[in-house]
Amino acid sequence: MPKSADDAHLSRRRFLAAGAKSLAGAMVSAPLLSLAGVAGTPLVADASGKRPLQTLKLQLDWVKDVEMAGVWYAMTQGFYRDEGIELAVSPGGPNIDPVTLVASGSADVGVVGNSASIVQARSKGIPVRAIGAQFQQLLGCYFALKSSGIKSPKDFRGKRLGTQIPYLYDTLYLLQWAKIPQSDVKIVPIPSNDVTPLLDHKVDAMTGWVTEQVQEVKNLGHEVNVMMFSEYGFDFYANALLVNDQALHTKKALFARFLRATRKGWLYARTHPKQVTELTVRKYGTGLEFKQQYQEMVDQDPYMISEATRAHGLFWMTPYIWERGQHILKQFHQISRTVPVQDLFTDEVLVQSLKA
Repeated sequence: MPKSADDAHLSRRRFLAAGAKSLAGAMVSAPLLSLAGVAGTPLVADASGKRPLQTLKLQLDWVKDVEMAGVWYAMTQGFYRDEGIELAVSPGGPNIDPVTLVASGSADVGVVGNSASIVQARSKGIPVRAIGAQFQQLLGCYFALKSSGIKSPKDFRGKRLGTQIPYLYDTLYLLQWAKIPQSDVKIVPIPSNDVTPLLDHKVDAMTGWVTEQVQEVKNLGHEVNVMMFSEYGFDFYANALLVNDQALHTKKALFARFLRATRKGWLYARTHPKQVTELTVRKYGTGLEFKQQYQEMVDQDPYMISEATRAHGLFWMTPYIWERGQHILKQFHQISRTVPVQDLFTDEVLVQSLKA
């Protein structure tokens, strides 16, 4: 999450588009294995001189902050090198699309804030799929000042809904869930990362991320009611890890080792949030503020856990979420066709990463 002076009014969500195209026109969005035989992956010398390391390029969708805290801890502790990996992490930003970079082979693994991005790409024939998901549900939500009395989408009738364009189909979904016609609300386009329309009472509720805009309003001393998209069946993963099909075939062992080291980093980070936040702010991030990053670290943690991860481990995915998400995108004209769920994700890498 950007915290430098230059980035103060930028939100990663503005550029991620929540994995969706704008609907503005509709309104009047394993163990260590041998490195031999893995094609296209450069080798570099291990600093210890014991063996070569296999380079893996990780492309983020936004800046280096606590959303990747487990990665930073794993890098510091040498977990990737223990797995024979030299990890190279590239930050994201306004003009960087991890899907495109992974599809072209410019990056080995990409991070996307909404798994809808993968569904949309696959529906267009772009050969990418997920190998894991950091957050088991979206961190996106609607929120309102507590004084408004809005506690549920059922309270939206007659209200002004501040909607960032990428969240438009999220809004239409919630209206459908609440059985409220679009004509019974006023949808007001608002800038990303700008909470002033809500605070100035120009809108009655607005979209945002629970770890970002919601926290900003709370930090200003306001009580809020939060309505998570996922609470109403809007099912997608967040910070999904994607690879392209060719790399999945040739580098599966590499990706399994990457996931194993990353999981190890997160297992520590989740139980030592203050220490890992300090590490992130001091060594990896630029212009980050500790208090905000620490709060984000704490707030995001519950979203890494689900019944699936309790049963199988961090980053686990299930077919239902992908099937459900694809259905939603098709319903709201975000994709023109559906594809087999096995083309959207694979659990083969996760399974291999869990082997002793």
